[in-house]
Amino acid sequence: MTEYRLHSTGLVHTPGIIAWAMAGMLSNSDRMVEIISKGYNLPDKVARDLLSSKIPYRVEGETVFFEVEEV
Repeated sequence: MTEYRLHSTGLVHTPGIIAWAMAGMLSNSDRMVEIISKGYNLPDKVARDLLSSKIPYRVEGETVFFEVEEV
């Protein structure tokens, strides 16, 4: 298992960005996957599975945590 931690910064609130991208999956899934995968340095498959709710995640403070099988 690989654990990912997506941290927020002073300019980016990661839980909000993930929620925004999940909502955007309905209209432009490829673009949302690209934004999240490049922005957080994730493999495309991991970003797509996260945004399509195939991967459960949790929020602690301003950090998003999730685990995936090896990619």
